[in-house]
Amino acid sequence: MSRCLLIQQAAVGFDSIDHRAAAELGIPVANAAGYNKDSVADWTVMAMIALLRRSHWLDRQLRAGGWHASDPLRSEETMGRELGAMTVGIIGMGNIGSAVAHRVAAFGARILFADAVPRTAPNAVQVDLETILLESDIVCVHAPLDLDTKALIGREALFRMKKGSYVINAARGAIVDETALVDALRSGHLAGAGLDVFEVEPLPLDSPLRSLDNVVLAPHRAGATLDADARLIEVIGENLMRVLDGQPPVNVVNGVIAARVR
Repeated sequence: MSRCLLIQQAAVGFDSIDHRAAAELGIPVANAAGYNKDSVADWTVMAMIALLRRSHWLDRQLRAGGWHASDPLRSEETMGRELGAMTVGIIGMGNIGSAVAHRVAAFGARILFADAVPRTAPNAVQVDLETILLESDIVCVHAPLDLDTKALIGREALFRMKKGSYVINAARGAIVDETALVDALRSGHLAGAGLDVFEVEPLPLDSPLRSLDNVVLAPHRAGATLDADARLIEVIGENLMRVLDGQPPVNVVNGVIAARVR
């Protein structure tokens, strides 16, 4: 690829590209940062509320003929929580994490966040990962998958989280240890999880996640909206034109600032 001026990823995640090897060869790798931040943030908040109010479970119960509103023995199962009463911990305060924080702040939730670089965010406090795990009622993963984030939320981290808390992962499946997550959900240590991404995709038919009532699942479609798709075309087109016009690309993820000169 000696004539390559740019590797442009048509997505936010860039883990499918060996960006380190590209950097060694002087090839910039860029992603489409921010194009679907609102779509993913909307899905993340939807998953939070669905879990807190058990809306997915109640829907299934009602369709099966149930009606627990007048049953005192099952009233606890139908009790929900308010998002505004939660402490939400965001791992990765980039475009998507910031969009989630903006939405959650409107509910009145307390917001903590952890990030690899120092940042400031309205209505949010930057802390370390340990504090996120220990103090959050809901932990949202919005970090990129890389060498230092693979299995970042492993078994030890999951069981250090507050009993009865929730995990939302709309980033990459490999950031969360899926086997350990299933154990934490089955044991009751975690109250639930919202998952748009998985270690193996498509999610295997025999995955235990499919049988758990306290999990909201989506087939890697949190960012899939018509609005986001329209922005994706614009973001990619603008970056390609920049490089073809001799300008440096934007949204570079591997530190190669200037495109090659042909």
